[in-house]
Amino acid sequence: MRCKYDVYIGAEGYALQFLKQEFPELTFIIFPSFTVSYGKRNSLVLPIILQFPKIIHGIIKEHIFLKRLVVKHSIDLIISDNRFGLWSKKAYSIYITHQINILLPGWLWFFNPLINKINRLIISKYNQCWIPDFEHNKSNLTGVLSHKFKIPANAKFIGPLSRFNEYSENNRHTKKIKYDLLVIMSGPEPQRTMLEDILTREIKKSNYRVLIIKGTPGQKQINKITENITTVSHLSTHEFLNVIDQSRYIICRSGYSTIMDLVSLNRTAILVPTPGQTEQEYLARYLSGSFCSIEQNKIKLEYLIKKMNKYEPVIFNSTNSELKNNIQNLDFLKKKAKECNSKKS
Repeated sequence: MRCKYDVYIGAEGYALQFLKQEFPELTFIIFPSFTVSYGKRNSLVLPIILQFPKIIHGIIKEHIFLKRLVVKHSIDLIISDNRFGLWSKKAYSIYITHQINILLPGWLWFFNPLINKINRLIISKYNQCWIPDFEHNKSNLTGVLSHKFKIPANAKFIGPLSRFNEYSENNRHTKKIKYDLLVIMSGPEPQRTMLEDILTREIKKSNYRVLIIKGTPGQKQINKITENITTVSHLSTHEFLNVIDQSRYIICRSGYSTIMDLVSLNRTAILVPTPGQTEQEYLARYLSGSFCSIEQNKIKLEYLIKKMNKYEPVIFNSTNSELKNNIQNLDFLKKKAKECNSKKS
């Protein structure tokens, strides 16, 4: 969709650096975010509970910041990527999330109804909620996260979203295998570094040609750790696609964005959930028929590579209803933009 409208992207940290590299022609706003500190233990839920007042304060703060931006820039349409406080009474607001049903660890099961009631209350503040998954129960990526209960009245399934959606099989060429293993790092510290250390120790025992993408945008850094191990701080979307096509096997976290990227490219992978992150642990289990998964502290590289030979590339075909929804969403955005443009003139 190419329209002559002002587009602002609000972000901070690594996300801001990455988006500036991907969309240098757009206007960027440093949008403050709140961070939750995680420890080395296997539960991320307890740190979140202990920092709950900080999280509430952060949501209120980002909501107030947005209200000022709406007035300052005459913003008419807001799309929030899973950020709770980015709704406005003065602009049409859209919330994107695949977690309509938030999962808590088993020992906190009695809090599930309360947490999900709060989650739905937040969703109700928005004009629309877009769920990036297939609508049908038999061919979806999120399972109980978005299909267990009836979705909110303002929600709709729009099909998986990926930066690689525009790169169809027809636009890609078969590439010679350059790497035996591609490691894609992501997620919160210190678990990100802990996983990198574990994998590096395992890889050094082998002769595999390995590329580790550290996922730290900024100045691009390429380092040769050993004769067979190379690390790179980050890659552009096109470069990223190339190394995926040039890699025989992939190891990554089971974050939903990563899963959608892999599905869009018909690739399988070894999924290593962030310890204690219930959403990632659930997705790894739920998609175990299409992806190989392993707990972080049980990684044995040779065993995993042998196990991977039993997995075929994952292929999910979007249905007509999802395609129709995506077209309707594009038409909706064009219509809203035209309405807003006429108001300003």
